[in-house]
Amino acid sequence: MTDQAGTLHDRLNRISHWDVNVTNLERSRSWYEATTTLRVVARTKASQSFPGFGIASGSFKGYLLKDAKLPRGVPMIHLVQWENPAPVGRPIVRRPMLAGTASVPSSTISR
Repeated sequence: MTDQAGTLHDRLNRISHWDVNVTNLERSRSWYEATTTLRVVARTKASQSFPGFGIASGSFKGYLLKDAKLPRGVPMIHLVQWENPAPVGRPIVRRPMLAGTASVPSSTISR
């Protein structure tokens, strides 16, 4: 790597947003707006090839969310619901936990 001109630091100026793939766009938007200070600033939609993902023809819809109180340049959250290709699998469902706690298997607890 040292023989290549430049590094990632030389090419990366800033991060504009983080993508979050969701299975239900409206439910996800509602959750983020109810539990955070993020609000929708733009609706997104794309129908094109995504060669970086190996998708010749794909489409998604989404929302860009941002906290208006934070300074300009702070990364946004981009909620993305893929329409084509359709999502595969199911989301991980975890049991609710109290804030600030962790689930510890009982076999690891010394008695």
